[in-house]
This record gives sequence, C-alpha cells and structure tokens, in this order.
Amino acid sequence: MKIDHVSAREEDLDPLRLKSTLVNRDYREVVTYSFVDPVLQQRLHPVPGRGIELKNPLAPNLSVMRVSLWPGLMQVMMDNINRQHRRIRLFEIGKTFHLRQNKIVETERLSGIVTGNAWPEQWGQDNRQADFFDVKSDLEALFALTQTENDFSFGRSEDPGLHPGQSAEIWRESELVGRVGRLHPEHQHALELVQTVYLFELEMTVLTQGIMPQYRGISRFPAIRRDLAVMVDESVTAKDLLKLIADTAGEYLKNLELFDVYRREDIDSKRKSMAFGLTLQASSRTLRDSEVESIVNRTLDELRSRYGAELRT
Repeated sequence: MKIDHVSAREEDLDPLRLKSTLVNRDYREVVTYSFVDPVLQQRLHPVPGRGIELKNPLAPNLSVMRVSLWPGLMQVMMDNINRQHRRIRLFEIGKTFHLRQNKIVETERLSGIVTGNAWPEQWGQDNRQADFFDVKSDLEALFALTQTENDFSFGRSEDPGLHPGQSAEIWRESELVGRVGRLHPEHQHALELVQTVYLFELEMTVLTQGIMPQYRGISRFPAIRRDLAVMVDESVTAKDLLKLIADTAGEYLKNLELFDVYRREDIDSKRKSMAFGLTLQASSRTLRDSEVESIVNRTLDELRSRYGAELRT
C-alpha cells in the first residue's frame, strides 16, 4: 500500500500542512498543465529562446514546458474573471522545468495568485483591495510552520514580471528561495486586466525543511520592555535594523518588534523614524535596571555607528 505525504525525517514538514494553511486563509488549490502559452511565459519570465518546446503540443498555446507556475495560475485567474469572479485567491504545488547544460532539471515549487477584495463581501465591514502586505502575511504564516521563520527575509527585487516598487526577493539566510510582488503594470495593461494582481513563488524544499521544537522552561522572573525610536535615512530598511538590534542585545532579548514608522513634515524628508519594542528577560533572576540600560545603550551605539541613527525624543 502506498502512503502519500510521509516525511523522510521527523522534523520535515508535511506538504498537507502548507496546503491546509493556505486553504484556511481562503486560497483554493488548482492543478494546471506543465506546458503553457509561450507568449504569456515569455512576458512573465523573459528567457533566451522559447524555452523547452514540445514536439507534439496539444495546441499552439500549450507548446512549451513551464519555467514557473505563474503562467498557469494567470490563465486560471483570467478564465475566472471572464466568468464574473472578481475575488480570486489560488495556489498550486507543482514542478517547473529548466534546461541546464542540455539537461532538463525539474524543481518543485509552491506558487500563488491574489486579486480582488481582501475579504469576502459582507455588510458589517468595509472592504478594500488586497495588497502586497496581505500576501506577505500569508507567506509569513507558511514560514512559521517550519519553526525557522526568523531565517526568512525579504529584499529588493528587479524581477521583470513584477512591479519594481511592490515586489521582493525571498531569502532563507543566504539562499534565494522565492519572490513575491504585484504584476508589472505593463503586463497588466497588455493582458487587459483592470484589477491589480499579486503573485508569489517559493522553492518547496525550503518550506518542508523544519526543525524539532525544543523544550524551554518559562521564566518565573518578570520581563522588562524598553522602546527605542531612532531617526535613520530612508534607504535603511527595517530588516537591517531588526537584525542589528537582535545581534547586539544578546541572550536576554526575548522579543523584538517594529511598532511604528513615522514620516511627517516636521522631520527631514530624507529621513524617517522607526520605533522598536525590546522585551528583555533572564531565566534565573530579575534583570537589574543597570543591565537593561547597558543593553539599550550598547544597541543605540551600534545603530549610530552602523547606520547614523539618532535617538528620537
């Protein structure tokens, strides 16, 4: 008897959990052909030549092997829009095909597409269009399943298929594992789409590589929170500051969050304020005020030195 979805290691993540998480967030799973429209694929993924062509295609618009799941998802979305469906949230897990050194390499990926309202229509809540941060939140829910969500980060993207100001590369530590963003306005116009469209794609291997939870006792001693608001140049990202604070604060840092970004006329237009909440706690004793102040001051010194940060009062 064959049993599907059995993990090779106990810490590996069952793909069914990934699917369930997306379904619980109102996505629907689809299965599309491995061969796609060469014109649509070339628009989303400019590659030399025409890709891997089929000798006997079913139809001219199904004549090349897919290098991404996006063309299939785009076609399903457009078919649904033509049938008057406006709110669409779809995902697919499948293989993509790349020609490398005259060999076909298969890679399993998870991709998704989102367009329309953020929530189902109802009388008790004002609606809005889904945006980049809605999709980013869905991805972060997948990362959390691996127990290694802090290893994932988002960086600037120059993907030709995506909007240059609303897209990001997805990294797991130093490895590029995916991308997410809004469909490029040029492609949206060419496809005669009146709604904004968001897409994401991730390597399945990184989503199924989890870690075993480790037991850690709950401290009987109180936690202490300190807020730190700093002014930095617009080019400095929250990711950069969060990493530096986490590395500098050390073992007593139990939680770190960005809770405010401030841009107003009363501050330099080329700078912004970002405020962070640091929760500090020791497992065996109560931290002294002097220790807490030392951690905060050391962190502020590093922020000044690395990013020219100024304490905002």
